[in-house]
Amino acid sequence: RYPKKLEARRGRAPVSTMDLFATLTTLADLPEPDTNLSKSLLGSAREAVFSEVLSYDGAGLSLAAKLYPQVEVRDQARTYRTVREGDWKLTVDDHGEHELYDLGTDPMETEPVQDAARTAALQQRMEAWWSSIPAYKASERGPNDRPVIKDRDREMLEALGYMIEDDE
Repeated sequence: RYPKKLEARRGRAPVSTMDLFATLTTLADLPEPDTNLSKSLLGSAREAVFSEVLSYDGAGLSLAAKLYPQVEVRDQARTYRTVREGDWKLTVDDHGEHELYDLGTDPMETEPVQDAARTAALQQRMEAWWSSIPAYKASERGPNDRPVIKDRDREMLEALGYMIEDDE
């Protein structure tokens, strides 16, 4: 806690770790960033929080493919995107499957809710938010943006599936 500006408190509003940046700029008396990605936790509460999770890594899929050649492991690779708005949470994967939960009545997410209208509204909100984020362009990086990686570290990162070449 930062005693000069904050009193200890708890809240139920959804937050994102991305909000730490805007919160720290507020605490430092700097202007809040002009972005929809980070929102100060000292201001008004977010209406919704968005997230994305990959269910795999390249090295893990390669190893699984070697160990189980009879199984098409690439079908297991999924990206999950989630929106939480109030007590409602919708998770959609890149194969088009989705699950909707009412966290107010089912905080452990054991029983998906079938509500086509709510699912459609949350999915539309999620798509609008993701489309508002500018695409990452490797070509816009400056010469100082690339970290210096030692050969040994690069080999280890490649073995783990973390090193990929930029498309641009």
